[in-house]
Amino acid sequence: MEKTDNLQKLNLKDRKLMSAIAAAKVVEFFKAILSYLLEAVFQKYLEFKREHFREGASEARIIFFASIALGADYH
Repeated sequence: MEKTDNLQKLNLKDRKLMSAIAAAKVVEFFKAILSYLLEAVFQKYLEFKREHFREGASEARIIFFASIALGADYH
């Protein structure tokens, strides 16, 4: 009886550990995706900025239009 209880406790600890490892992997996966997306958005912003600076646009206009392009709502 005691051996079965110890085995169940061990299985519970193993399941909790496996759940924690899986959760950590999911978090790392989403952090990697977010990092990639932020880098891509930043690169697009820099391209946009370079393109519009050639036309003499102000920094405020560049930030405004870049934020609209990224989905900001200015209604």
